[in-house]
Amino acid sequence: MRRHLNPRYKQLLQLLSDGRFHSGTELSGIMETSRTTIAKYVRQIQGLGLDVYVVKGKGYALPNTIQLLDQDLIRRETGDIPLHFFDMIDSTNSYMMSYLDRFSPGSCVLAETQTMGVGRGSTSWISPLGCQVIMSMYWRISPAAITGLSLAMGIATIRALRKLGVPDVGLKWPNDVCSGPRKLAGILVESRSTPDDAFHVVVGTGLNVVPTRTLRTAEIGAVSLDELTGGKVSRNQTVIALIREYRSMLANFEQSGIESLQEEWNSLDLHLGCRIRLINKISGDTIIEGTERGIDHRGCIVIETESGRREAFSVGDVSLRF
Repeated sequence: MRRHLNPRYKQLLQLLSDGRFHSGTELSGIMETSRTTIAKYVRQIQGLGLDVYVVKGKGYALPNTIQLLDQDLIRRETGDIPLHFFDMIDSTNSYMMSYLDRFSPGSCVLAETQTMGVGRGSTSWISPLGCQVIMSMYWRISPAAITGLSLAMGIATIRALRKLGVPDVGLKWPNDVCSGPRKLAGILVESRSTPDDAFHVVVGTGLNVVPTRTLRTAEIGAVSLDELTGGKVSRNQTVIALIREYRSMLANFEQSGIESLQEEWNSLDLHLGCRIRLINKISGDTIIEGTERGIDHRGCIVIETESGRREAFSVGDVSLRF
């Protein structure tokens, strides 16, 4: 697929990124093209999932300010590990998994939008242009150390957000980042074994920055950074913080493991002590109902039934409901 926007579309996005109305006459003058062409560019941008208001007599506006990725800033703030930027991509995780031999530990792929993003359980992840953090990071890890890694990356995400001053965020097992019942970010960890008895690991993250109609339609209960912080935390700041925390977590996880993070994970658990049920994601059948008691030393979710019996369940084709 085409991986970079027409430079003219990108120029128009920059002009509209302040969230104010701009007339067709103003835009056509700046871009030295016709108003008809401006209207065509707007339709193309809308086709990438981004809301654009079109109001007769006022012109064009985005419903919120957006910030495109600042490649120079992100590179400067995150060091020498390779970063790969795309305007459009089918999936950052799929791209990395397809070209594993091209990456060194800590390498990242970042995109303005992805068209075929996948969440846990093969659910779709909607990614309107410029409105989310869309990032995948590569690492190598031993098979013995991979248990609980997805839960650890949820903790790393919370650490990054708290350093940015994002309030009231926690975890829904195994690694959804939420504010109360509303989902802010999802994490997908994929791995592939290597001949030298290690795992290639790709950690993919989609984090909502700007509220959009597409997002609200796609997932009831989603929330964005802008809504939580009043727009005080920028998209680029968030990318930089995530890259730093992810590299730190991955560098230390092989030695420490999920057991060392059990207490921290449970302190972030939004459903600790709550009545929940686990369902089979394939059949939809309820597996167990009871009180959620956090994770054990392996990262398994512990459920206490009414009889007082406790059972632990690993990440797989199960999903938590409340």
